[in-house]
Amino acid sequence: GYGIASTATSTIVSAMIPEERRGEGINYYALSMSLAAAIGPFLGMIMQQFFSFCIIIMFCVAVVLACLAAAFVMKVDEIRITEERRAQLKEISLSSFLEPKVMGIAIVGFFVALCYSSVLSFLATYASELHLMTAGTLFFVVYALSVTIVRPVAGVMFDKKGEDFVMYPTFLCLAVGLLLLSITTRSWEMLVAGVFVGLGYGTFMSNGQAICVKLVDEVRIGVAVSTYFVMLDLGLGVGPYILGAFKGPLGFSGIYSLVGVGSAACAFLYYGLYAWRRNLRQSHEAGSVEKA
Repeated sequence: GYGIASTATSTIVSAMIPEERRGEGINYYALSMSLAAAIGPFLGMIMQQFFSFCIIIMFCVAVVLACLAAAFVMKVDEIRITEERRAQLKEISLSSFLEPKVMGIAIVGFFVALCYSSVLSFLATYASELHLMTAGTLFFVVYALSVTIVRPVAGVMFDKKGEDFVMYPTFLCLAVGLLLLSITTRSWEMLVAGVFVGLGYGTFMSNGQAICVKLVDEVRIGVAVSTYFVMLDLGLGVGPYILGAFKGPLGFSGIYSLVGVGSAACAFLYYGLYAWRRNLRQSHEAGSVEKA
């Protein structure tokens, strides 16, 4: 249910936003998701002190039903599909489920998510080892705050300066955050790491989606967004298994050093799989225009 709803709403939002403000619009939408992810657990912990688990679940069901009711009254412009496109939709192939045009940025997303999965999977245990449980608890609060502040600004910069102006700093920030985690010994160091991880992964996730939307026609936005998030989820899913194998020889500190270097390497991967090809395509298009 959540997977279908999140993909559908991402597609609707992406299609509704004017092309010249797509980066800004998608970042605002992603901001709402980040706020929900931060407010939800906080609200849940408060409710847990006063209500039973059953009451909390009933409250969640009521919120979902309210969202369902809102969906019926929400005005959404239907995407116009040509007869040729309808015929293509009837043919089942790999491209029906995965968009080849966005595979470059989606592969980058896979490795970025794999690096970030170390935070989701190991931070609690790592914080316990360091006797920094309070800082470990506040890590995601700081993460959410940094994402909340930076995403609107990143969206405007995406539209005005181009995607490279936003994307390269995300790899650097994520690398700094993870490397800082690897040498953390104090609470404030862990919280500063949370700021950089938020600036890195939180900004990459929404702007990577904006790139995907730029690369495809309107009728393929849904498949493009789905492809991107499939690779992100795959990275988050397999990351703990792959990185967990290094726990014995490296320890948590070594794992965070490894993924920190890996995050920086993703900048080169981004250039090779997306930026270089984009620049080459644009130069060819410019040459064709001059000849015409």
